[in-house]
Amino acid sequence: MRHTRVCRHLGDEPWTARPAVIARAKPPLNVQHNPDHPFHPVLSEIRAAALAEARTLPRI
Repeated sequence: MRHTRVCRHLGDEPWTARPAVIARAKPPLNVQHNPDHPFHPVLSEIRAAALAEARTLPRI
């Protein structure tokens, strides 16, 4: 996939379709429902490190 397109789904519970859409499209930055993507481990590690660093910063 070169580019991801975005659309809007109207319905009573649109979030129920999200896991299936992500599993099919495999967008690289969405790690929540995309554990088999090659970027998942690296991106998860980077995000965890960023969160840990952010927690050490003063709140403003």
